[in-house]
This record gives sequence, structure tokens and C-alpha cells, in this order.
Amino acid sequence: MADAGVRRPVAHLVSAAILSAIVVAVAWAAIVWLHPHSANEALLIGDEWVLLTIAFEFLAGYYLFGTPWQTLLAQYDVAQGQPWELVLVTMLVAPVAAAFGHHLVRRGRTISSARKARFRR
Repeated sequence: MADAGVRRPVAHLVSAAILSAIVVAVAWAAIVWLHPHSANEALLIGDEWVLLTIAFEFLAGYYLFGTPWQTLLAQYDVAQGQPWELVLVTMLVAPVAAAFGHHLVRRGRTISSARKARFRR
């Protein structure tokens, strides 16, 4: 029985790493279609992915599957060995990395206002 307790955190880490790799692959494939014009826009794409994932996890987890709030929140406890934040951080930065990797954005090309965004060339 002691081995099952040891394998559980390792399994969580492996599953988080696999999901992170899938997120990177999806970001790499989708960024050409999404075509951000700046690093800020790519970061906003990642931001939306993270917010939608958290909203789905909590709303579907609680209302569709009946998972208690304490169980849902326990998945975010890094002190207990939960690596879910690794996936969320990957979701946040993967679109930015993919945009730089595809040379869709360059260093120093940021847009700080909506007015500038409308008139860029």
C-alpha cells in the first residue's frame, strides 16, 4: 500500500507534463491561425486559455459532476504536490513562445493601447 502513495504524486507530475506538451503542440499549430500582431496579443490569448480552463474546471466540476469545492481547490495546492499550476503557466506562455518561434512577433514590438492597435502597419 505504501507504493501507491508514492506513485500518485509521480503520476500527477507525469500527467501534467504530458498535458503541458499537448498545450505547447496546440499553441504551435494554432498560433499561425490566431496570428497575434504583438507579444501582448499572444499573451492575451494565453490569458484567455487559462481563464476559460479555470472557469470550465470549477463550473463543470461543481455543477455537472458534483465535485465539492474543497476537492476542486485542493488541485491547486502545490504544497501537497499538485502540479496543475505547471499546466496553467504553460497555457499562459505557450502562445507567446509559439508566436516568437514562428516569427510572428519580434522583440520590442508591443502595443500599449487600442488606438495604436487600430493604426499599426
